[in-house]
Amino acid sequence: MIQELHMWEYFNMRTRPFLLALFAALTLSASAARAGFIAFLSSSSIDSFNYTVRFTPEQSGELLTAGDLVTLYNVAPSSSITSSTINGADASSFSVTRQASGITPPGLIGAAGIPAQTLQNVTFSYTGPTITTAKDFSATILTNGGFNSTHTGTGAGLTFIGGLGEKDDIFPVALPQTNGGGGVPEPASLTLLSLATSALLLRRRRTA
Repeated sequence: MIQELHMWEYFNMRTRPFLLALFAALTLSASAARAGFIAFLSSSSIDSFNYTVRFTPEQSGELLTAGDLVTLYNVAPSSSITSSTINGADASSFSVTRQASGITPPGLIGAAGIPAQTLQNVTFSYTGPTITTAKDFSATILTNGGFNSTHTGTGAGLTFIGGLGEKDDIFPVALPQTNGGGGVPEPASLTLLSLATSALLLRRRRTA
């Protein structure tokens, strides 16, 4: 009996990190799947990161209106980003800014899913006419090199639902990873892992 218990503890110790990471990834993916205004990496090179900024009405009455936005958090150090743009004819319908803090949708300020901001954030703010149907926009973030891969970061989106007001979303997004980069968990990920740990421990106590 004692040997079986030790084997279970060993198995639990070896598999728990994987299960917690999987839980966090699934939680973030579910958020992205239902988001109305998100961004995702479509291609990249050593110094160019191309994103699709996508509006997809999730609910009846969901609109893309002037003032709606998508923010990518902790993209890269300020000295590493050379430009951030919306491409083509849609450029005139956006204001693109970089800042050390925000821009966070009002409903998400202080939310657990928003990471502490230690690098530059990039925000794509929509300024064009109201859109009621799905639409993709092309965006590019250029760096001065030194990024050889990507890691999973956090983004937030803001849209408007007629009669209900603002709608906020948090989603995972691939961001530049510096050479030798590290994979230090962001506070948002740590929060999800903490919740997962609590759920697993509670389940184990109930089945003990």
